[in-house]
Amino acid sequence: MTPQQLYAAFAAHLAGQAQPRCGIVCAFSGGSDSVVLLHLLRQYCTQEQLPLAAVHINHGLRKNAQRDEAFCRAMCGAWGIPFFAYHIKAAQLAAKSGMSIEQAARQGRYEALRTFCAENEAYGCIATAHHMDDVAETVLYRLARGSGTRGMAPLRRCRPFSEVFPQSGKKDLQQLLLLRPLLSFSKVQLCAYAEQCGLSYVTDETNASLQFARNRIRAEVLPALSRVNEGACRHIAAFSALAAQDEDFFAVAAERFLRQAGAAPYSCEALLSLHPALSSRVLGTLCFRLSGSYPNLEKTQQMLALCKEKGAPRTILLPQGVRFVTDGALFFLKSGQGAQSEHAQPEFCRALHPGRNDFPEYGFVIFFGHADECFPKTAENEASCRKINKMSISTVINSDKLNGTVLIKSRAHEPPGAAYRTGGHTHTVKKALSQNHVPPLLRRHIPLFCDDVGIFWVPFCSMRDDVNPALAEAPQLLTISWIWKGTDYDTE
Repeated sequence: MTPQQLYAAFAAHLAGQAQPRCGIVCAFSGGSDSVVLLHLLRQYCTQEQLPLAAVHINHGLRKNAQRDEAFCRAMCGAWGIPFFAYHIKAAQLAAKSGMSIEQAARQGRYEALRTFCAENEAYGCIATAHHMDDVAETVLYRLARGSGTRGMAPLRRCRPFSEVFPQSGKKDLQQLLLLRPLLSFSKVQLCAYAEQCGLSYVTDETNASLQFARNRIRAEVLPALSRVNEGACRHIAAFSALAAQDEDFFAVAAERFLRQAGAAPYSCEALLSLHPALSSRVLGTLCFRLSGSYPNLEKTQQMLALCKEKGAPRTILLPQGVRFVTDGALFFLKSGQGAQSEHAQPEFCRALHPGRNDFPEYGFVIFFGHADECFPKTAENEASCRKINKMSISTVINSDKLNGTVLIKSRAHEPPGAAYRTGGHTHTVKKALSQNHVPPLLRRHIPLFCDDVGIFWVPFCSMRDDVNPALAEAPQLLTISWIWKGTDYDTE
């Protein structure tokens, strides 16, 4: 491939990825790959009249770090490209956070790039020099460590920056993109381009050290696989692209399940009814929402196993302090920060009106009134009927004995020890729920139906004696249906 052919392919890839009229930041280390990337970007941005800048990160880890920074500064000066250098203390960050030095360096690198774009609004794309061999190396590294399919799709051509590094995401940078326009090219092709164009570059002496796992894969494993099949790197990269397509499909399916499931807590039965490939993605999505990382295969299997065992609530600790809690009937995930959680104690008190009463923020619907008035035969209500599941319950009461306004309240709105008289005895709500074997995680989400006298019905439990139609000679019947839509999943 000639330099002209490589640039044409590069420009075609980049044209379909970069935001229109948006400046590009090149992550510039001074190594051969990043020098080739900057050389190609210089041509592209000149042709398209786009702003281009180079950002160099000095991690403070190598004795030649100052040499590399000086080289990058000089090259950008010769090429007329704005140059910016950021200094981070990766070793100190690793010691403070408990991360490996490699992880700390990566985090510091992305944070520096994010900071630059936040301070320079003309730039909306960050380009890195990852290439085809990097994909193969990363796939093999993660495969050896027991990664799932998600780990087989580590590098995408174009992704929102907030997805790759969610810890640094801010509302003003939601449109920031991370581009990897060299993924279609091998290391051999990039080195040939550098030689043909007479490009100079620096060499990171640590790349030759077999102390690091990735270096051993690069120096020993990939060459061995290439001797088995000379197209090994290309085939592994193609496999990675297919894995990325599969992950995109499952990500959409998981989000659809959670959108239709409503608010936490979620139904274990609904989760376990899914194909294992999807149920694991649902749990991973919930964990990622709270921590910015996914649970490993072992943690995922533990969560699914606990969902099959009914009993007292149990907890599994996940990445970044996130906690998975389940009693075998319901489950939720809670942030380790304590303030935010997928499972929140609702508090409300509202008057009910005849017909349909929607409570979308709490994940349920209430139908209240005489049968025909309560549930008229409309397309919307018939659709709701098709979605009613085991977390739905109805009762019929004697409306003659209701006093004043009919209210629906959360348990949090009532004082501790709230009780009502049923079966000739006074029972606390807590005792009634326990005696009727209502799952512990569901109890705090069950609403209380009240009038001016007090509680007259608790779903899954008996009603107050005076509104029980079985105890009246000529009761005026009134239907109440509580439908907790949070446990439903429409597969269509």
